[in-house]
Amino acid sequence: MLRETDTIRDIARRATDPDAGSLRVGLFPTLAPYLLPHVVPTLHERFPKLELLLVEEKETLMQRMGQRQLRIELMQPLDGIPEALSHYDLDYSADSQTLVYSYEANGERTGIASLFADLSKAGIILRDIETKQSSLEDIFVGLVEEKA
Repeated sequence: MLRETDTIRDIARRATDPDAGSLRVGLFPTLAPYLLPHVVPTLHERFPKLELLLVEEKETLMQRMGQRQLRIELMQPLDGIPEALSHYDLDYSADSQTLVYSYEANGERTGIASLFADLSKAGIILRDIETKQSSLEDIFVGLVEEKA
């Protein structure tokens, strides 16, 4: 009930002034002294009425640190993602002929081996693969965007 009251107040504040409100950011206490001096002054300058709430949400941050993307560059473009691959929740960029598969690196199974097997069964030929792990910057920007 108390949480909803805060939410209603924040919505009302934003309705009267869209640059005002609260932004909750989760940080590791060991990183905050190094990251915040570079971020807070810019935020305060651009949004002087913004209330910045710093919280320690280790579990959420650790989970996000485990998120990775597998970028799969294809030899030939696809007309669309084949039905046999639909359960992988792939993103496809026709311009770059790239499939992107997001997965949890800390999970019991990533699904990568079965994805490669299904790509092969579908006759899709790979040109290159690349993995990308969430950086602290990506996570911080994501947290800021979620709250905006």
